[in-house]
Amino acid sequence: RYASQIFEGRNQLRNLGGAPNMVIQLMHPLTGNEAAIGLNLAVNKSQRDAALRAKETGVITVAGPVNLAQGGQGFIGRVPVFSHSPGNDREFWGLVSAVIDLERFYRESGVFDANIEIAIKGRDGTGAAGDLFYGAPELLTKNPVLLNVKLPNGSWQLAAAPLQGWTAVPPNNFWLRMLMAITILMLSLPILALIVNQRARQQEQARLRSLFFRSSLGIALCDNST
Repeated sequence: RYASQIFEGRNQLRNLGGAPNMVIQLMHPLTGNEAAIGLNLAVNKSQRDAALRAKETGVITVAGPVNLAQGGQGFIGRVPVFSHSPGNDREFWGLVSAVIDLERFYRESGVFDANIEIAIKGRDGTGAAGDLFYGAPELLTKNPVLLNVKLPNGSWQLAAAPLQGWTAVPPNNFWLRMLMAITILMLSLPILALIVNQRARQQEQARLRSLFFRSSLGIALCDNST
């Protein structure tokens, strides 16, 4: 009853499972996921390390992409559950897991429709040091833009670059240059006007000085404002 409410509305969930003592025994919905019942996460080669990390750290972890026992691939969010009894330390009960369908996750996140090339590293939330699980490894040599995607306990590294590669000259290069030229011209005009005015004043002062020195008669300058 509780699990069915979580599946109402739009989501990428495939199933919820409970694994007491690391063995999957509880499942919703059961139809289509029967093959996962009885799976021992503590010994399963593809899921053991991530499941044990959730148990040992005591916090939610995100694993995947994982090849699911019931078919297909998914990301798995695991929550360790502990029981408490009076006078005793907490005791590990098992794991509760939510499986996100990989294809629906990619499709609804827009990865398939992106007009850029994308690659994602960090299988099982191991970040930049982890394995590549989406995209071509060659992208990492094309000077991509990098983004760290935070997870509850770990991260992914997303790399992206234009499909046609980086261009040396931007497509709007002409208009950028024109804008820069206009900006420089507007900044230069006041400076040029100041220089011209300064030179005109210097020439006028030189002319008056020459008249003083060459005149045989006395010359007086009057200020009409006084």
